Amino acid sequence: MFGTSAGVFADVGLLLEAVILGSFLVGARYARRHLSNEHYRVMTAGFALNVVFVASYMIRSILRESSARFSGPENIRTFVYLPTVIVHGIASLAAFALAGYTLYYGYSHTVQKKRRVFTEKARRTRHRILGLATLSTWTLAFVTGVIVYLLLYVLY
Repeated sequence: MFGTSAGVFADVGLLLEAVILGSFLVGARYARRHLSNEHYRVMTAGFALNVVFVASYMIRSILRESSARFSGPENIRTFVYLPTVIVHGIASLAAFALAGYTLYYGYSHTVQKKRRVFTEKARRTRHRILGLATLSTWTLAFVTGVIVYLLLYVLY
């Protein structure tokens, strides 16, 4: 798809990661502008895409397309590739869990009037902190995912 040695699932996964990050960034912007209905719609859609991404990753693992081996120099594998894969894996799991919890917290602690609003300022602040942590963790997962993709399918 992108003209690399990657398979379709790897390309689609990279594209989905970019779209998910984009939706989280747009949702954060809506939140800063106090457009809560738009914020909730975009964040819910972003999380739904996140679930699709995880499902596609699992399918790719089952079909063994993800069994790509790093074919670069051993020192790059040891000091760049493997640490990046480890950070990516941890950040991806944390981002998925944080996104789910942040979405749950947002829906369970708000009420629908003309727009969704938090019942207490402290709850809005906690949701904001969770959201910023989720966005930061997802950005780290995306950047390390791109690095892994480049190392596996473009550079080596």
